[in-house]
Amino acid sequence: MNISKALRHLCVVNDVKQADICAITKLSDAHVSQIFTGKIANPTISSMYKICAVLNISLDDFMKLANSYDK
Repeated sequence: MNISKALRHLCVVNDVKQADICAITKLSDAHVSQIFTGKIANPTISSMYKICAVLNISLDDFMKLANSYDK
């Protein structure tokens, strides 16, 4: 599963920046950055749910997308 790659892709598609995600979700810049760079390989469901909401994708569809990058 490649969460960071899927996040970067969705940000480009939706024209959303990490700063936008931080502002809307109230997650810290450091936390979001660590998820985006893969330093947090298994982020909490709560964090991912908030990020997915900003990116207009269900958590289930996001996980399918992240899994598709491993194939």
